[in-house]
Amino acid sequence: MTPITASPEKELDAFRQEQRDDKAKLRRIEERVARRKARIEEARRDARLIRRLEKANFRQPLRVVIEADRAADDNDLPLNTFRAMCLVVLKKETGLPQRAIFGCDHGSQGGRPPYCHDRVTPDRGRAFLKALRADSWGKMNGVHWTQTTWYEKVFRVEAISHDLTSAVAHMRVCFGDLALLRDAFGTAEAFRRYNGSGAAAEEYRRICMSWMPDMLALVRGD
Repeated sequence: MTPITASPEKELDAFRQEQRDDKAKLRRIEERVARRKARIEEARRDARLIRRLEKANFRQPLRVVIEADRAADDNDLPLNTFRAMCLVVLKKETGLPQRAIFGCDHGSQGGRPPYCHDRVTPDRGRAFLKALRADSWGKMNGVHWTQTTWYEKVFRVEAISHDLTSAVAHMRVCFGDLALLRDAFGTAEAFRRYNGSGAAAEEYRRICMSWMPDMLALVRGD
């Protein structure tokens, strides 16, 4: 309380200023409460999403959502649509639950790089990277959940995680590239270009687009 002064007018001015200060503090508190309430509700929605993804057999669903959201935010994409796109890609590449395996682009290799459906381990990853550096065009093969294939992408994964066993590193590279394609070309064309070109890429787009409604419903909780 402001002490009483000799001038009633000065006293009133002081009271008015205190009132203005109190109202400003109250507005800041109300805004803080509103922000916290929004964050709590967002966290609740995300927790429900994680539970739905677990029931749908997605491995490490929290990491999947974090990496999808990171790529979406970096490119100002609609969050639910891009989350669904990432889920579609994971399902398409190695099925559910996702598998940390090499592809089989070159047929059976007898346990040698570039491998064929062998599990991605640190030793195999190092052997594959050595083979890929020696013959980048001839040894390209899918790797891990995302089946990261293009040699430059594989080397970017290595730069993030120092080997090829990190699901997070593969998602960061591949979801990031998928987001760039979605921003430039839209959903369907992003799927096609993500896979490459030709008949196989067209079929990839067709299948992915056919799965999008169900994945969107899963993301939204419809």
